[in-house]
Amino acid sequence: METKTDTAAEEAYEYQESQAHLELLPIKEGTEKLCETIVSQEGFAELHKKIEAFITDEKLKHEYDMLNQRGALLQQKSEAGMEIDEKELAEFEKLRTELLANKTMTDFLFMKSIWKTRKRLRIYSPRNLHNGSSI
Repeated sequence: METKTDTAAEEAYEYQESQAHLELLPIKEGTEKLCETIVSQEGFAELHKKIEAFITDEKLKHEYDMLNQRGALLQQKSEAGMEIDEKELAEFEKLRTELLANKTMTDFLFMKSIWKTRKRLRIYSPRNLHNGSSI
């Protein structure tokens, strides 16, 4: 059996939930408009195709991961003062050269460098400096 207290608590909760929804509605609408603007920009479709080409190429992603792992291992060895075998270095360079000869890979790396640059620029934007935030 439901009491008046239970009903009042439920009504208060429903009211708070509807208020939160109303407060978030402009944010949702603004986000949707922003997404539509981004998608409709010239060049977005081409950019999306390049990202998809990398994401769907399992062999290329695996080779990219292998290159990163080998690079990290060589760096760790170097920092630890360990000798780096010429064969290891040659294998790393061969894989790197092969990957850089792949257009999908170079497109992905180019976009990745742009994203990193944009992120760094946001850190130092006047608005962020004024607000005291870093991203």
